[in-house]
Amino acid sequence: MYRIAEGSPEQLDYVAKCLVDFNQKQLGTSLVAPEKVTRIASDENGKVLGGIVCTHTPILDNLSVDILWVADEHRGTGLGSVLLHSVEVYARQQSCILAHLETMDFQAKDFYTKQGYSIFGTLEGPPNHTRYFMKKEL
Repeated sequence: MYRIAEGSPEQLDYVAKCLVDFNQKQLGTSLVAPEKVTRIASDENGKVLGGIVCTHTPILDNLSVDILWVADEHRGTGLGSVLLHSVEVYARQQSCILAHLETMDFQAKDFYTKQGYSIFGTLEGPPNHTRYFMKKEL
């Protein structure tokens, strides 16, 4: 018998530790926990103009771009490219060989293509939209 319920923070930590232990056994190496990599662009008054949030996973040698946002009035100025490039430089310094992300048809697929990302998968949905999974070798 078992029951399904929402987990406590301690239980979730336990599950994560068990997965890390399993992966370590399979990979035969010591795992370094993933880390957040962030960059914020702001003006001289401290107003946020854009930002990027990524996850660097050392054991996988990859960088996941989780969030990239640029304020409407700064789109098309190169700010998004600068933010993305800054985390890619960091990722290369950390020996990452791959960056990947997810975007939607109304978001930034064309922007990422111009930055050297290619589509490796798609999913249809929500209705009338497509999700794109993209990658770039670093």
